[in-house]
Amino acid sequence: ETLDAIESGDIQKAFRDIETDSVLTNQKQVAYRIREGIERFYITDINNPAASSVAQSDIWVMWDLVSNNVGKFNHVPGGANVLYMDGHVEFVRFPGPMPVSRLMGIIND
Repeated sequence: ETLDAIESGDIQKAFRDIETDSVLTNQKQVAYRIREGIERFYITDINNPAASSVAQSDIWVMWDLVSNNVGKFNHVPGGANVLYMDGHVEFVRFPGPMPVSRLMGIIND
């Protein structure tokens, strides 16, 4: 829907959050557009937002391909560059935390 709108000239659609139905939970899910201040939507404890908010330096935005198949890795030894929302890039060894985890390797295989 979003890509169709953009192709037809509705470029403003690209700058909105996308709400969709989750196949796994039967609930509405929101894919938030990357923008300044979006990390406030990742608050885990509404009673103490300052202590539970996620910093921009913890939100991963883009990363290299991760696989359980060594032949598919971009980097040897296994690992991936991860771009975080605050703009820093970090090399994370495989297996490691998301998005360089075994689960992500299974999803990508």
